[in-house]
Amino acid sequence: MAYMVCWTTTNRGISPLCHHVSTSRRLGIMTPEEISDDELDAADAGLTHLEKRLRMSSCMEVVKQHTGKRPKEVEHVVAETMRLGDLSEFDAKNYLFHTWLAKCYHNIRQEEAQLFGAQEMPRSRVQQLFSGSLQRFSEKQLEVLNELLREDGAVGPEVEVLGKKLSQQGAGFAIALAAAFLSAGLLLFLTWRLLSARRKGLRRRGTGEKQIH
Repeated sequence: MAYMVCWTTTNRGISPLCHHVSTSRRLGIMTPEEISDDELDAADAGLTHLEKRLRMSSCMEVVKQHTGKRPKEVEHVVAETMRLGDLSEFDAKNYLFHTWLAKCYHNIRQEEAQLFGAQEMPRSRVQQLFSGSLQRFSEKQLEVLNELLREDGAVGPEVEVLGKKLSQQGAGFAIALAAAFLSAGLLLFLTWRLLSARRKGLRRRGTGEKQIH
């Protein structure tokens, strides 16, 4: 799996950085390129565009909550990934966070995405969401992801990088960082709270659209 990484953390804070890696091959697992877009698109076949957006934002929150509630567990997984793939901590984190988001998107049931936040998801179910071989997005799914980033508020005060708000870095930094992510083509930075304030509105609009169809 080859992709561009465009963020990192340092002792002095958060800095943008683009770095090219091929993590899947180094870990010795099935490369995502061997899985067709048709197979990947099966996850959201039949969903409306709004339902796909809700699905994506829910999985962003799943990964965010998992990393926030179990930092020691995440650190252990990162360490194992570094060891098995001979990766830097930087590459290991980017690989894991991206694949967790993609796997969640392919595994989550739409009912779970719609109800996420209203009830707590069991730890065992979260682990199931992070399993399987589908660990990338199709071109259509990437369009949904990039669309969320391009919307107003994509670099607003609620967006975080590994728990630190971009507002703390200043507007210039946030805008430059967002531009770097979009130009990279494949999102590795997870905008955990991009749609949290709009979640209820999306549910209502998605339900109305489904009834019309």
